[in-house]
Amino acid sequence: MYTSQNVIVSGVILLSQFKYRDRASIIVDILASIARDPKGTTKTSIMRRANLNFGQANRYLQHLLLSGLIREENPLGKQELCRYKLTSEGFKTVNRLDSLRDTFR
Repeated sequence: MYTSQNVIVSGVILLSQFKYRDRASIIVDILASIARDPKGTTKTSIMRRANLNFGQANRYLQHLLLSGLIREENPLGKQELCRYKLTSEGFKTVNRLDSLRDTFR
């Protein structure tokens, strides 16, 4: 699952690269990409920023919508179908995950 590039510091193995991301990392990437833009983010932007294909993006966005972490907003008079924004619970989750990420760096 991991590449062979490991670094040992004080008896702790720090993985320098991952071959695959786990689901939690993908969800964090999606939430972080949505949090960047206060006006909301399109599916295409999420796919690019989180490095996902169309099927993966649909699956994860549907899960996050059902979880109540994001919501869809339909802009009027625009060609795009919807923009995704974080809910208040989504903002709390992003802040918690950012603090955890900082703790382990």
